[in-house]
Amino acid sequence: MPLSPQRQPDESLSTFRFRYAIFCLKCGIALLVPALLLFFLRPSVDQSPWPLAVTFLYIALPIGLGITVVSMLAFFIGGCFSRYLELHERARGSWQSFRFGVASLLTAAGAIFALYWLFRGLVFGEILTFTRHGSHIVTAQNAPTAFWVSVIGWSIAGFGVLISFTRGKALSRRSGSQEE
Repeated sequence: MPLSPQRQPDESLSTFRFRYAIFCLKCGIALLVPALLLFFLRPSVDQSPWPLAVTFLYIALPIGLGITVVSMLAFFIGGCFSRYLELHERARGSWQSFRFGVASLLTAAGAIFALYWLFRGLVFGEILTFTRHGSHIVTAQNAPTAFWVSVIGWSIAGFGVLISFTRGKALSRRSGSQEE
């Protein structure tokens, strides 16, 4: 038995998204009750017989509430948008073109950023790396391991994004021609 709503075979996407938004609202209410109890009672972690459990509740309940609120809003907005596209044929065709354009721009920006740092690392010997303490520009002389890990990471990021995007567009063209 699935925990979350499942899409029925003849159900429209907008109806399913609205049902999912209601499911998220119910989950949010179920998390709100213990969160309010925790907020008003404010048990001390040090004096609790189960300090790990209280710490977990202090961390998990706000995160869970935030996730349910964001997902409820996202599914509601998605349901409204799907309803609009279901009712307007012309908007549906325009949306496909708009979605492809936005995906292309985001993919191009990400790939250019990654390939820029890869080029800079290979040509100038300095590359952007991310650590627990923030982002730094390192060279092969002062941090060789971080440098080469970053070179590999930026290579995978730059070329991987381009390959996956072009492969995805080729697959969508192939599946689109089979549907016609």
